[in-house]
Order: sequence, then structure tokens, then C-alpha cells
Amino acid sequence: GGGTPERLAMKGSFWRRRAVVHDDPSHALREARDAYHEAAEHHRDRRGSLDFYTGINAALLDWLVAVRGSQPIDAEDLLTRIEECRADADAQPCSNFWTRSAAGDALLLQCLVENSVAARTDEIVAAYSDAAAQGASRRERLSIVEHIDIVITSLSTAHRKPEVVDALRTIAAQLHPDADS
Repeated sequence: GGGTPERLAMKGSFWRRRAVVHDDPSHALREARDAYHEAAEHHRDRRGSLDFYTGINAALLDWLVAVRGSQPIDAEDLLTRIEECRADADAQPCSNFWTRSAAGDALLLQCLVENSVAARTDEIVAAYSDAAAQGASRRERLSIVEHIDIVITSLSTAHRKPEVVDALRTIAAQLHPDADS
């Protein structure tokens, strides 16, 4: 075991960020996926429900690892997990930037799974922008861009889904904190 859900989530975050700086991020993505899955399982065992943050990251990494490896994707399972994550975020008693940005994270992953990112670019930008408009630091806004950059890097280094990568670059540019200045 790797410890608490919080520690496992930090391990997942570490590996996810490592994936961006590697020429072949496959190993780092798998390590991140496994850590987020373990964190989500620990959280479910402790609380009896899914934790949005670990759940959405585990699902995103399942999708990325499958796409990079040209493996089949269980879209129905991923879409069900996305809905569980949305429900957990919506059920949080206090709203903060992270729970508000959950709508953008869930929509982004849904669009990746449904292959509709390019068609729904404006909707994705709006979901994240709404979360930021209710209060977000520069660092929090940059974390959204970083989240999208991880997907861009993971897809482009494997030469997968170039049209999705282009749409994601557009989204990231529009969401960057310096875009409005």
C-alpha cells in the first residue's frame, strides 16, 4: 500500500507532472493512474463514495493510457465514472475553486471520451471560466492550463488525435491567466 488517499493523490500528481517532461511519458502516466486509482479506492473505503479529484484523474489517466497504447476504451464505464465524480463535486458542502472547476474537468473528460472536444471548445472554456470568475488565484487558473497541457503532451508525444490536440491548445490559450491582459 502507499498510504492515505491524500498521499496517494500527491503521488499521482507527481507522476502526472513527470509525464510532461519525459520524451516517453508512458511509464509516468501508468504510475499516476495507479496512484489515483488506489487513492480513489481508499477514499471510497473510508467514506463510502467516490472522491471527485482522485476519481476524475484516475478516469482521465485510464483514457490517456488507452489512447496512447491504441487500446480499446470502455466509454460507458468512463462516462459513468465521470457522472459519479460530478455528483461528488456537486455534493460538497462548501464551494471552492476546486469543486467549481470540477464541472470543467468532467466536461473535458466527457468530450475526450466522446471525441467531441473540437465541437465543444467554447463550452469547455465557459465551464472553466465560470469556475474562475467566482474567485481564483493566478496559480489556480494556471493549474487548469497545466491539467490540459498534460493531456496535450501525452497525446502529441504518442502522435495520437492531432485534431484533439489542436482544440486543447486553443482551450489552454483561452484559459491562460495572461490571455485577458
